[in-house]
Formats: sequence, C-alpha cells, structure tokens
Amino acid sequence: MAPNSELKNLIAQFSSVPKVSGVDLTGRNVIVTGGSGGLGLESALVFAKLNPARLIITARSLESGGKAVEQIFKATGYRCETWVLNLMDLKSVEAFATKAKTELERLDVLLSNAGVAATQYIVSAHGYESGCQVNNISNSLLCLLLLPLLIQTATLPPPIGSKSPKFTPRITIVSSVLHYKVKTLPVLGAGEEGRTLELMSEKKRFSNDTYQDTKAINLLNAQTLISLLPPVKDGNPTVLINTVDPGFCDTGILRTASGFFRIGVAIATALVARTAEAGARNLVYASLKETSQGAYIATCKEQEAGDFVIGEKGRQVGAMIWEEMKSIWMKEGIVYLFM
Repeated sequence: MAPNSELKNLIAQFSSVPKVSGVDLTGRNVIVTGGSGGLGLESALVFAKLNPARLIITARSLESGGKAVEQIFKATGYRCETWVLNLMDLKSVEAFATKAKTELERLDVLLSNAGVAATQYIVSAHGYESGCQVNNISNSLLCLLLLPLLIQTATLPPPIGSKSPKFTPRITIVSSVLHYKVKTLPVLGAGEEGRTLELMSEKKRFSNDTYQDTKAINLLNAQTLISLLPPVKDGNPTVLINTVDPGFCDTGILRTASGFFRIGVAIATALVARTAEAGARNLVYASLKETSQGAYIATCKEQEAGDFVIGEKGRQVGAMIWEEMKSIWMKEGIVYLFM
C-alpha cells in the first residue's frame, strides 16, 4: 500500500526541497507550459540559468507571456520565447505542436505544468469541464503530439559544448499529492465504458474532488505514454516520462475560490504553503535528473504512487480514459502518430 497520510503530507510541507545542480542545458531545447506565472515561471527562471539553446514558455496570450519573458531576462540575462497555448482549445494544442515540430530540430524537456484547480464550473467549447479539458484531454494530447520529436531527439548526438552529454529527453507531467485521495474516478470508471470524462464533466458531479481525479488521471496517462515508446535499449529508455507533485504552494491557482473555501485556502496558505520557488524545485528535479521510468516525484524523491493508480483497476480505467480521449481528438480531426 502506498504510504500516505494527512500527517505525512503536513510534515512534507515543511521538509527542505533541495536545489538542483550539476546539469547543463547548452544546446538543448526546453518547453514549459504555463510558464507565465507560478510554478512554471519559477521553473523557467532556473532553466534560463542553465544556458539552453531555446527556452519556450507558453501563455494564453502574448501579453502575459511577454511580461514573463521580460521578468526572466531581468533576473537572468537570458532571453527566452513565449508561444501562445490555450489548453481549453484542442486546435490551439494542435497548432502549438505543429509549430514546435516545424521550428525545433530537437526537444529535450517538455515540462507539462499548465493546469487548473477549478473552483467554478466552466465547460470548454468541446463540452468538457475545464479541469478535465485542461489537465487531461489537452495536456495528454500535447504530450502525444510532441512525443515523436522527443524520440527523434534521443537519436541525435549530444549538443556541441554540452557539459551534460548523457541526458535523456523527457516529459515531466505535474500532478499532485491529492491523487492519493481519488474518490469519484474509481466509481465512474466502473460504469459505462468510454464515458468517464463525459460523466466527470456533468455539472451535478462538479466538486473539489474533480481536481484530485484529474491529477490521478495525469499519472494514468503517463503510463499509457510510456507504453507507446520504442523498446528499451541497453537498459536506457528512449524518452523518460515521469510525474511530479510540487506540494501545496502559494501560486494563486485557487484565486477564484469563494466563500468559506476561500477563507480555508487563505489560512492554509499562510500556515503551511511553500513558496512557488520552493515548489518549482520539485519540477526542475523531475525535469533534469535521471529518474526511474514512470517515477512519481515528491520533495525531490521518488515515491510510491497511490493504490488506485498503481493497481489493476487503475490500469483498466486508464486504458478506458485513453480510448475516450482518442475519440475526442479524432472528432476534432486531429491526426497523430501513435494510435
């Protein structure tokens, strides 16, 4: 059984999160989704200091992304780029991936950080609740569409001048410790096949539990992505895919909360929240260190994921959700390499 408890989580909040050192990104390309603020911006600030060839942060508008670019430049002297990505729109995801595959000869790190912790019921144009749309349907599509570029990167020689020649291209997906508390997903997953996300998106089911369900799906989708990779050679994966929990951080992700919930969030933030910079150290660790394939990272250490996620029932539900997402992508006419 995965070791997890409220006390363990509280203690972890006060644990020291080490800074990552000894990694050089010279000649390598990095994409950080949701890089205009919070954990994404703090992660990008670290990457900028490691001399990447190109560092691309995504934002929902060029204006917000441009402000982050200037902030990073003032802090590090490195001029990164901002590309528009709206995860509520699958066509935006497709356009972003096409641009990346056209402009980039290599992609060494995809930090899939952008996400929402919805406190209000909002439905995308595709008919899905915003958490399901952003955290799962769109994020998984982006990873899938960029996976061939990451695989291609693994066949390339180390960049000239790199001080870290042995570096595995990777996808790091930001999840949450709350995936241990998944409640609704196991019940819905036991129902009608192919409708889990559809059922999760019904207004009557919307609650604070929705977020933890989407974070559990992050881990399940990571395992499916791993299954699509070429066979391992010499014990080394072609592309490393892991998930990470930043901990409870003061990032403003729950800024739309209201009522007593908002008061509770404010009190918890004041008492136990990590800074965004400290939380981002977990993301940077998972993005740069050679972890185990499929590792779940928390406090810069590999941890055992939740029982549902690693169990047979979770694998079955994960496979059903992936098939459901494929039908959603295909309905939008989006073509991808892996079926």
